[in-house]
Amino acid sequence: YGVSTDVVEMLKALEKSRAGEGAEANDEASLVADKRTNSIIVTADEVSIERIKSLIDYLDIPLEQSGNVRVMYLEYANATDVAEVLTRVMQNLTRLDDETTGRNRSANAAKSTIEADEGTNSLIITADTDEMAALESVIARLDIRRAQVLVEAIIVEMEIVEGRELGLQWLFANDSGLFGSAISSSQAQQGRNAALAQAILPEDAGSNDISVRNIAGALSQVPGSTFGWGVVDQNLTMSTILNALESQGNANILSTPSILTLDNEEAFITVGQQVPFVTGSYTNTGAANGVANPFQTIQRENVGVTLQVTPQINEGDSVVMDIVQEVSSISQQVLSASDVITNERKIETKVLAKDGDIVVLGGLVKDDIQDSRQGVPILSGIPVIGRLFRSDVVSVTKSNLLVFIRSTIIRDDEDLAGATAEKYRYIRDQQRERRDQGLMFLDDAVMPLLPTWEDRVRALPEVSEERVDP
Repeated sequence: YGVSTDVVEMLKALEKSRAGEGAEANDEASLVADKRTNSIIVTADEVSIERIKSLIDYLDIPLEQSGNVRVMYLEYANATDVAEVLTRVMQNLTRLDDETTGRNRSANAAKSTIEADEGTNSLIITADTDEMAALESVIARLDIRRAQVLVEAIIVEMEIVEGRELGLQWLFANDSGLFGSAISSSQAQQGRNAALAQAILPEDAGSNDISVRNIAGALSQVPGSTFGWGVVDQNLTMSTILNALESQGNANILSTPSILTLDNEEAFITVGQQVPFVTGSYTNTGAANGVANPFQTIQRENVGVTLQVTPQINEGDSVVMDIVQEVSSISQQVLSASDVITNERKIETKVLAKDGDIVVLGGLVKDDIQDSRQGVPILSGIPVIGRLFRSDVVSVTKSNLLVFIRSTIIRDDEDLAGATAEKYRYIRDQQRERRDQGLMFLDDAVMPLLPTWEDRVRALPEVSEERVDP
């Protein structure tokens, strides 16, 4: 274990000290170190050889630590992160000691090193005894099991839409073209009126024959109740159409994203789609053959539910959360073939909540009432008969959006197993309910069903010891 040259120096020093105390000259031993074999050659009498051999046996023993180097394996903390913290701690300790004692420890501090081995998640520390003891104390407090936080968001969105439309359209058509009041506030309704006016034109010039098929096809595109009256003549075809429409719509959307993360660690979850948006277009005309090559640039963006949270557990079982909650969707309204409208609802806040409590982050309650009227000037303002020359549209939209959050602290394996079992049983109940409803034309057994939580736990491999009788 020892180094032969170092041991020989120590033995020579002992022999020199012994000679100074009056030892006989013939008792002096000759010691030579062989570096190649790391051995010691001794020339002396038998008594001296036994004495030197006992000293060598005493010195040549393994040390508990190889110098001032120690390897410490971490159980929970990340070795790289801890190494960075300990390096700063050592620098601060060195600076404080220099300020207190007035001595410069820079040379000694340079000998202290802390390295992280990612493969074994361990720390390799080189330091003196005092610094090693201080570092061990810090590592013991850093290498602990951290608590986790289960964050569950509840997003409730309700929308009620009611609308009524009443209008009277006058349509005229002849060989010269189409004429009409076209006083509907809806562009889609105006397009349907134009198609209906085209359908009431006679198929052959100079005849009164119109296509019933064309009229039926045009009327099938008109929503609501439609009443009409018309006159077909060789010179002029006239029709009057009364359109009444009532619409109702209800939307009830519930989203419950949840995510589990360590204390003071940022977590992110997104559920949705990547929607392409046209950001530009151009045409490249080849110089050789003059062929035009159109190009479009596309940018994709996430549309869906996004939850980003960083929890921090405080004393007293309270949790501080930095939250970014976003809900986006594609609007039904489309401006053009390349323009897509997205609805976005986003909350970015910081809240304090107790363990297991549900708190509201915010929301929006909106009432949107739109009352529009379009008509023929002067004629639409005449009492009673003015309704023959105008169109009225009324729509009412009520929207309610609320976002709730609940944080649950997970401190040990028992809490984690309980939270996992709750989610597991919920999804299994949903599968079982769907299987009970059955499938048309197929066997219900093809539908997947998770085993019970108890069966799943029992199915985990266990280590058992078997006793063998002799």
